[in-house]
Amino acid sequence: MPTTFGIVGKVSLTSDTSTISFTSLSGATHLFLAFNLKTNATSGFANESFKLTFNNSSGTTAYYGIRQYFFGTTVGADEISYSVSGLQQFYGSYVNRTSNSTSTTFGAGQIWIGNYANTTRGKTIITQSNMNVSSGTGYGSLVSGRWENTAAVTSIELAPLNGSNFISGSYAVLYALKD
Repeated sequence: MPTTFGIVGKVSLTSDTSTISFTSLSGATHLFLAFNLKTNATSGFANESFKLTFNNSSGTTAYYGIRQYFFGTTVGADEISYSVSGLQQFYGSYVNRTSNSTSTTFGAGQIWIGNYANTTRGKTIITQSNMNVSSGTGYGSLVSGRWENTAAVTSIELAPLNGSNFISGSYAVLYALKD
């Protein structure tokens, strides 16, 4: 069980931006990223997906995961596999700013990155996120994933999947846990 818990970095947006990045990662066993995010996407569903990218990796690195999700009373599960730059978190990442009736609502969640500095195996990723769309209706997801790369994670980037921006008021805090 981790014995030390501390903040590695914190980003609190005062203006719209296309990415949130953390680059000073060292001295811990596990990383935990908590977020409260929203984008300015203007079309599509009430939720916007984001991608999580390690070490500025490109399409040559695979990300895999099992996703469980809900929308209102509809639930489901599926396997996800990507050869794109980033593990994509679906359903409930955050809401559209202009096209949703609950435009003041931010999506909240967390990402656990186990053994991020290990150089002999891939990295385990667990993400959980949710948001409220309207009274009694919400999005939520839980993804258990893996980054198939033996390199230590030296940087983390979050970006909206559809090229929009995170808006002012969004924030993310990266914590380090040491054994």
